[in-house]
Amino acid sequence: MTKYNWKENITEESLKNNTTLYKVEDKSIPIIYLKLVFENGALTETEDNLGITSLLSQMLLNGNNNFPQKELNLELDKMGASLSIASGYDYFALIARIPSESFIEFIAFIERVLFGNIDFNEEKFNISKNKAKNLLTMIKDNESYLSSMIFSNILFKNKNYGLLSSGNSKSLEKLKIQDLNKRLEYIKKSNHYWLIAGDYSHKDINSLKEFSNLFHVENDNANKKIDIYNPEGFELYYYQKSDKSKVNIILGAPSIPLSDKNINSMLIFNKYFGSDFTSILPQEIREKNGWSYYAHSEFSLYKNATLFSMEYAPDIENLLVSMKYFKNLLLNTVTNNIEEDHLNFTKKKILNSYNFKFSTTVKKLSLLSDLKLYNYPKNFFNDYKSEVLTTNKKLLSEKLQKIINPNNQVIVMVGDIESKLEELKSSKLFKKITKIERLDYLD
Repeated sequence: MTKYNWKENITEESLKNNTTLYKVEDKSIPIIYLKLVFENGALTETEDNLGITSLLSQMLLNGNNNFPQKELNLELDKMGASLSIASGYDYFALIARIPSESFIEFIAFIERVLFGNIDFNEEKFNISKNKAKNLLTMIKDNESYLSSMIFSNILFKNKNYGLLSSGNSKSLEKLKIQDLNKRLEYIKKSNHYWLIAGDYSHKDINSLKEFSNLFHVENDNANKKIDIYNPEGFELYYYQKSDKSKVNIILGAPSIPLSDKNINSMLIFNKYFGSDFTSILPQEIREKNGWSYYAHSEFSLYKNATLFSMEYAPDIENLLVSMKYFKNLLLNTVTNNIEEDHLNFTKKKILNSYNFKFSTTVKKLSLLSDLKLYNYPKNFFNDYKSEVLTTNKKLLSEKLQKIINPNNQVIVMVGDIESKLEELKSSKLFKKITKIERLDYLD
């Protein structure tokens, strides 16, 4: 049994079926928070079932022919419990909040309702598929979503790995209702772990362990690798939308894995450079030059990859001048221009918010889940705080130059690019310029 290096009483226990139970005891209120996470999501879908994981997460709580939604909701109300299902590229999770007195009854409920051979309702299945198709249409009409989709599908060569996990129109049309149970059975046989927090008893833990014994791991998807594209130069990809006066731009590249010794420096830099309105990027792009209402950076985490990206949306007339400024800003910041006063301000922001990460039982549960899913070191949060305290302008600059190459970036633009195409070509800013003719992963 492992103790975590936090003040709270957090323990880890190995169960019989090679899974793990994480426990956070809190007797202050008679509530139990429960999370079951399968390390299997949309990444393991094939061309024949793209979108099935997202549909399954919706359908499980929609009721079925044996257990209608009204009856399902009534059972939860009687127990005073709440239940949700979440899925992503790396995971499929059950999340619940249960009064302590109802915990054993709740475990029996989910065993009966969610993990048997479910008789899904055909009409509700078709409604869910139509909702997914409508989402695809919305993405096509939204420049920010669309540029994110194109960007992720360039960098992550797995076509279902990126912004959208709900498949495409063709794949959705092929899906049959029996595919839901096939997917559920596949997920149930995947690596998984439990998290429980709150006012639980020894009897509650035993009931959970008995239920856990029903799951047998046969599919080891926890470490499936992602095929990543690494740009070699400043590479521009554009999708033409002639009716737009603004251009949505995303710029970025794959970054270092969470296991890298410099990961904390990357997290600090994201806070410094563009994670909120007080950061360098929005101050320069929005406040100083007025080129875009929003400008921000993001450090995205996946199980076997990370991605650092930046986004803003200038008017078409400011496209080239803002792009040159943007590139120089990133280059100068990474190589030799960390502002000491702003770095100290960033450090203060991080440290002021640090203790809030552990301020509630639910937050502790969420942190534990992330530690396991994304393979953080167990002492990650303590190391992060230590590095925030000790880093300075010189140390951060030295590490950033090992992590970020400002000259090797993928740039995606969505808008009326062709009205400025000759200017973009003659600027010599880009190593190559590629037009995206078709969006097969949305069609």
